[in-house]
Amino acid sequence: MSQAPITCRIEDGIARLQLDDGKANAINAAFIQALDVALDRAETARAALLIEGRAGVFSGGLDLKSLPFLDAHSLRQVLADFGRVMLRLYSFPRPVVVRANGHAIAGGAVLMLTADERYGTRGPYKVGLNETALGIPLPRFILEMLKSQLPPWTYHPIVVAGTLMAPDEALRLHLFNELGDEKAMDERALERVKTLAALPEASYRQNKLALRSAHLELGQAAYAAELEGFANYFANVKR
Repeated sequence: MSQAPITCRIEDGIARLQLDDGKANAINAAFIQALDVALDRAETARAALLIEGRAGVFSGGLDLKSLPFLDAHSLRQVLADFGRVMLRLYSFPRPVVVRANGHAIAGGAVLMLTADERYGTRGPYKVGLNETALGIPLPRFILEMLKSQLPPWTYHPIVVAGTLMAPDEALRLHLFNELGDEKAMDERALERVKTLAALPEASYRQNKLALRSAHLELGQAAYAAELEGFANYFANVKR
């Protein structure tokens, strides 16, 4: 029996989402469903989110080992759900903090960009959106999330050049808010999500969504038109 790709533990108003499928934490239908269920639980509990990978891997992105084998309808559905759940996280009403201590590549980096704050540990891993090298135009919703989170001078190296970078470079390009050793970042990420969760709930939600709503609407509107082309790439990946 395969292990659950995501576990959710809620305590003291914090939902800790642990990404660990025993492999690359690849984003597929099972991953998306587990994330949806975890978000339902957190939203019902009005809990803030702390999303964590395991040592060596946060997420390797969309599952290139399984997606090309899906029929056209199923593939389109998985990719539609991927966009929907990423935008759900991006607009989540409570604080969202990511702690990464392993590879966060392509869709894994997109998952990081949904967060309000991101904390990384030092180590021999890579972070980035390498879609340019793979021949994939990034959907508008990803660009909108990035534009709302990062300074403009980072767009070229991250989006156009599609650099896969070491954690120190990811910090320089603002993909991480802070970087440190594992114990320090465990403590720091938990401290920050607790601090953010203690702020008045209504004003946090309203101000967060006020900043993100225009980006959210642009991304959602564009993705319906982009989805067919996005799905065509994955349907034609060499097996």
